[in-house]
Amino acid sequence: MGFANIVEGNPDVCMCDQNGYPNTVAPLGTALTPYHIEILRKYCPTAILYSTVTRLVTMHHSNQSDSCTTPGWAEAIITMPEGHDPDSYIREGNDFGAMFADAMPTAPTLPKNFPD
Repeated sequence: MGFANIVEGNPDVCMCDQNGYPNTVAPLGTALTPYHIEILRKYCPTAILYSTVTRLVTMHHSNQSDSCTTPGWAEAIITMPEGHDPDSYIREGNDFGAMFADAMPTAPTLPKNFPD
């Protein structure tokens, strides 16, 4: 596939795989660290990060966003609709693939005015 979908947990990975997105991985409840990214980069050249707004704010304040937006690797961040993760979004019959059109291209860091 050439890229990885990075989600938050095992149910998300399973649901994505069962619905035609076998290139999905998750850190399984831990922070996505530079070490995770280093390993993943050995297997795929790019990635798309799926996250909730709350998770993105947490990443922004802990400086994790820097490791996720390494230039030339993470292509986009897709913010899940309020109250959803990939698992619940797909279970409700939504078109997961259509979310690619709404992807926010990554920048070297999240904007300084990112919500607190």
